[in-house]
Amino acid sequence: MDISKFSDPDFDVKEWVNGALRLPKDSKTSVDAHASMLVMKLQLFIQEVNNVLEETGGQVVQSLPRILRDVEAVRQEALLLRDQMLVVKEDIKKVETETLHSMQRLVELDSVKTRMQDTQQALQEADNWATLVLDVEQVFETQDVDQISEKVIRMQQSLNVLHDVPDYEDRRKLLESLKNRLEALLSPKLITSFNNHNTIDAQRLVDVFKGMEREGRVKEYYIQCHKLCYLMYSSIISSGESPISDGSFLPSQSLSSISSVVCVSSER
Repeated sequence: MDISKFSDPDFDVKEWVNGALRLPKDSKTSVDAHASMLVMKLQLFIQEVNNVLEETGGQVVQSLPRILRDVEAVRQEALLLRDQMLVVKEDIKKVETETLHSMQRLVELDSVKTRMQDTQQALQEADNWATLVLDVEQVFETQDVDQISEKVIRMQQSLNVLHDVPDYEDRRKLLESLKNRLEALLSPKLITSFNNHNTIDAQRLVDVFKGMEREGRVKEYYIQCHKLCYLMYSSIISSGESPISDGSFLPSQSLSSISSVVCVSSER
């Protein structure tokens, strides 16, 4: 007996019964006997299906508690993970708060350190100033331009730090008078270096003027030399003499060798 048709979605009971009761023409079995045999076979199949269903159902029932336990375990783990994440979040907030406070404290300490360093430097420069004032007059007596320049430049550096002291103006006036005295010693040497095209001496003297914060005076001396060169050149032309017999008074050449020194000093 073919029972595969029972699983057919389009199963038709009447069609199946009529087909199952149809006997061959040469069959000697009666329809009633054949029907009884079919009923018995169906009962056996039904019993077998019931057994299978009962066994499968039992397995399903037995597996349900384990599935439920697994689901509950997953739920508990999810809750635990959520709690742990909340704790981590709070820890992060706490660390951020403490770090911010620490950073603010570090900034305050750095400001205090900077002010202390500035104060220390100011005190050192004040002490240096007093020492330099005593030394500079003695050095002026020696007429040693290099030593005088060193003292005056160091006094300028000290004064730049002591700009907030009560007697700043008196210190500034004293330094200006010393600068004027030093410039009176340096200017002839500077002009000579310009006229002789001595770039080494010119550069050294220009650096001294720069240290005194008088770069503008270098340009004035340079312009004076340039004017003098042109005046001498014009005088020679007016007298009818050759202006280039020895190349001494060519304006395009007389100061070209040190013009770059003055330009570089101005750019600084």
